[in-house]
Amino acid sequence: MKKSLILYAVALLTSAQVYCQSIVTGLVKGSQGEPLIGVNIYVKSTIAGTITGIDGKFSLTIPQTL
Repeated sequence: MKKSLILYAVALLTSAQVYCQSIVTGLVKGSQGEPLIGVNIYVKSTIAGTITGIDGKFSLTIPQTL
């Protein structure tokens, strides 16, 4: 019983790692230090991307691949 419970917990934690995602946030500024609006940000070789807001800030969810 105890052994099967441990195996179940390990399997559950392993499967949770497969579906984990990372969130990247940031601020894009120009050469004068002003926030840049509408800048495209993407993860190379994926379809994950976003655009900076009116304050130059962005948040991008990056799916973890195997």
